[in-house]
Amino acid sequence: MKKHFLCKDQLFLFKLLKYLLIIAIIWMIFSLFLTFGIFSFLKKILLSLVPFFLGLFFAFLLEPIVLFFEKKLPRFFSVFLSFFLFLSSLLLSFFLIIPPLLKESRFLFTNFPKMISQMKVFLSKLWPISSLPFFQEKINSFLNQLPMQISSFKNTVFPSFCQNCFQIGVLLFFSFLIGFYILYDLETIKSWIRKVCPKKYRRETFMMLSSLKKDFRHYLLGLFCILFLVFLTQLIGFSLIGMKSPIFFASLCAITDLIPYIGPYLGGIPCILVGFSISPLTGFLTIGTILVVQFLENSFYQPYILGKTVFLPPWLILTSIVVANFFFGAFGMILATPLLLILKDLFPFLLTVFKKDDFKKKNLNL
Repeated sequence: MKKHFLCKDQLFLFKLLKYLLIIAIIWMIFSLFLTFGIFSFLKKILLSLVPFFLGLFFAFLLEPIVLFFEKKLPRFFSVFLSFFLFLSSLLLSFFLIIPPLLKESRFLFTNFPKMISQMKVFLSKLWPISSLPFFQEKINSFLNQLPMQISSFKNTVFPSFCQNCFQIGVLLFFSFLIGFYILYDLETIKSWIRKVCPKKYRRETFMMLSSLKKDFRHYLLGLFCILFLVFLTQLIGFSLIGMKSPIFFASLCAITDLIPYIGPYLGGIPCILVGFSISPLTGFLTIGTILVVQFLENSFYQPYILGKTVFLPPWLILTSIVVANFFFGAFGMILATPLLLILKDLFPFLLTVFKKDDFKKKNLNL
């Protein structure tokens, strides 16, 4: 029989149609999920499992410390000492950072109307804005609404947080308790996974879990170091230029830095606005400080601390951030990169499993 071979253009068209069909199917599935409220149902399930995930996170984070203490102490005392040191460091950080942070935020909320009026005066003197009435009207409308939005945030979020402090404390207590028992029974859990996992996939499964654990731990520790360095360098910069509430704004820059690429700019905009409300020189120095810190992060902190751990294309990270924000809000934007990191190790494992199954089927057919 005569065989028909496809030319390069036909192969390209065939692949393109295949990818478009896959995208269309995924979009249809997401649309059905949205129509029937499956995402809201999944969100409720995930929220109910928050103590378990937090406990798993604490166990994952403290495992190296437990292994270090286990060389000299029994397992129970090693786990207990690790959690004791972890909680002590958290409480120490809380008492060192939170009181001055609350003091600065209180000062900022009190003087915010004055800052807004100073900002309006400065913006009215700029030639491009004064020559464009529509643009000036939009900025003035935004600045007029800003104090109301800040006041609404202060009057709704803070009281609800204080009211739910007991629930948050209970959730953290159970999370620490779950993490403690996961760490204590870790060897039992590993032996259970060996029994449950099919023998033909056991080697690939444990290689994937080992790679995931190594990459994720490196990512978390590296991220913590980067956030601390961003906070420290930003605090030094804001203090040197005479910025008001430097601890508050340095903390804001560090927290928004959790969102890759766009996070530093989201955190930098309020700092720049407040800087210009003080004086034009402070505003421009604030921009310079933020740019210097971002240069240090992109040139030194990220390459030398994280290295190749988060070797993901920027377009993929940005797409995941947009999708996560659409379905899960700001919290999803923070979790987008860790989830991509998990998928980066999970996909090679699934491909290896599928190839092994295909190879077995071919041998059976022969």
